[in-house]
Amino acid sequence: MDISVNKTGQNTYVVALGEKRAVLNDKDMKKLLRQVVETLLPDVIKFAPRPEDLPIRLKHANIVSVQTFLRSVDHAELIVFLKATEKDAMLQKKIQAALDPAARKAITEDLAQLAKAEQPPAMVERAFKHLTIKFNELDASGVIAYES
Repeated sequence: MDISVNKTGQNTYVVALGEKRAVLNDKDMKKLLRQVVETLLPDVIKFAPRPEDLPIRLKHANIVSVQTFLRSVDHAELIVFLKATEKDAMLQKKIQAALDPAARKAITEDLAQLAKAEQPPAMVERAFKHLTIKFNELDASGVIAYES
């Protein structure tokens, strides 16, 4: 089967699989590439940070693991992360349960102040990336345990 990929514009790619063609934007192209790599190299990709998976991984980690993670990350990045995931009630509940009362109060106050300001996408992306790397480090060292 003949497979080809051509960039046809600033945010446009044409992927041809034999006679079939698909037009993809940057986001879709990255998603396709990730799926191909995950399929062909599953052992390599599991160590790569996937910021979009962090909320899911935190929701399934046990409470002690979440507490350890929260104590090991940058407070400002955690606030940005919590603001970006504020609609995920299960995640918010899990994190709130892992916080001691003083930390919960401080985070609530910081989130209230952040509610008035728009978060630049680059800041959100950077926070997710750094937090994911930290979570991966803790997971690789055996600190993170998941609920069954």
